[in-house]
Formats: sequence, structure tokens, C-alpha cells
Amino acid sequence: MTENHISQRYVRALLKLIKYEDLLDSAQTLELLVAAVNHKRIVHTFFDNPVVTEKDKKSFLKDILKEIKINKNIERLALLLIEKKRLRLIIKISAEFSKEVSALYGMLHIHVNVAESINEKTNTYLLDNLKKASGKDVEIDESVEDDLIGGASIRHGYRLYDFSIKGKLDALKEDFESL
Repeated sequence: MTENHISQRYVRALLKLIKYEDLLDSAQTLELLVAAVNHKRIVHTFFDNPVVTEKDKKSFLKDILKEIKINKNIERLALLLIEKKRLRLIIKISAEFSKEVSALYGMLHIHVNVAESINEKTNTYLLDNLKKASGKDVEIDESVEDDLIGGASIRHGYRLYDFSIKGKLDALKEDFESL
């Protein structure tokens, strides 16, 4: 089973455990936990070290959790991840949990890959059109990929809409190869 599938299972379990009213707070505290665990390379190395016992790791994590005042469900998740030697998944779990919470609150999460950074006018145009099409508030994550040449590719969940020059060239190449 891939890490994405495993992360999704933890996210689904968290969504079942946490009350609707507490979802936003839980998403924020999960992000705080990720920041605390990844704050320094030393902390990350500590959790990955096979010489350090599970008991010591849990004790150390509880000390961190006391400082950031995390809710009990997130604490249980973190301790379970240590027990199952899967704490490295906390970043993926946090990102996926935030997306799911956003979706529950009527927010659409879109990832856009572009050849060069989107200017404010294009960003507004894209947000407005996506909001009209979906009927939801839209949140855009942008990443610049030089190999796209021009245009953009838009990912929503498992759907990919490729409007990039690279995508068009790849499609032409496939067409020519099939002749």
C-alpha cells in the first residue's frame, strides 16, 4: 500500500472522530504539530533513530504537545504514528486533512502548475471562473515548472486538466507515433 493510501486512511479516521465544529481547529493544530516535529533537523532525526525507544519518542512528543496545546485526537494520532513507525506521514496527513476540511466547509482546493508565475489579473480571472464553475470558494496553490514551456496544468483531486504547451506537444507526439 502506498503512503498516499495509508495517509488517506488516517485522514478518514480523523474526520470520523472529530466533531464538525472542531475541524478547522484540528487542521490548524495538526499543522502546528507538523511544524513542531519538523522544526529542527535534530528533532526529525530523533524520531527516525532506531536506537531511541518508542517510549522515549512518545515521552518527547508529549512534551512537545504540551507546549503547543494540541487536542486529544491529534495527540492520539501522533502517538499512534510513532507506535506504527509512520510519523514521517504526518506531513501528508496534515495536507490531506486540510484539503478535506476545506472541502467540507465549501472550499475547493486547486493546484496549478505554470511555466511562469501568475500575475494578479490572471489569478483573479482564474479564481472568478473556477468559483462560477464550481459554485464554491476556491483556494489555489501555484507552482512554477519551467518544463511546461507555456500555459498551465490544473489539478483538482485526481483530475488533471493540461493546457500547457508541453502537454500539447506530448499529445501530438503520441498522435504521430500511433500513425
